Amino acid sequence: MSWPRITSTECLTIDTQARGLAFILERDFAGPRGGVVKVMESMYHLWEEVISTDDTPRVLICCTGEQLRGPFEEQDLTCRVDRHWTIVLLRGHGLRNLEPGADGGPATFETLNQSIEFLRDTVRAVNGFSAEHPVNYQGWSAIPATHRAGMASYTSGRMNIFIAGAVLEFRSANDIPRVLDLAETITPEQEEE
Repeated sequence: MSWPRITSTECLTIDTQARGLAFILERDFAGPRGGVVKVMESMYHLWEEVISTDDTPRVLICCTGEQLRGPFEEQDLTCRVDRHWTIVLLRGHGLRNLEPGADGGPATFETLNQSIEFLRDTVRAVNGFSAEHPVNYQGWSAIPATHRAGMASYTSGRMNIFIAGAVLEFRSANDIPRVLDLAETITPEQEEE
């Protein structure tokens, strides 16, 4: 006897969700600003990217977990989770971004706070990212001063102690496959095998 194949086309996988969000943020936010969007596998990889970043504007997306909804007795019946998302906005070295450009004009066309607000509003407006609209925005905080251990010199370009950026937190409501009763999944033909 083999296990029945269970498909769940209505359930949005974490990878599909992250890639879809990356596409939208690349198109609507990062691309027009000369930046890139990356989906990160874990917080370790996310912070590794933060530490090793250059002055290219970047948006890093990482799913940091999920929790079943409802009281314990009902969690497996509701089939809905709250996914936790960390989105990091990096704008390079903040002090250099404030210097005038080669033409004498401002180096950036928007302040960091304007970038944070635009990114926040872009994520909240994405339709289909969450089963409940809008996405639950949790807030943002500044990127802490960071540097790679053992780096003695800022001149190497790898010590990002003056990096400008923010960490934004979101929650999305997502459905997961329902729990099936084994008796419901076995057909009479399978019972005979």
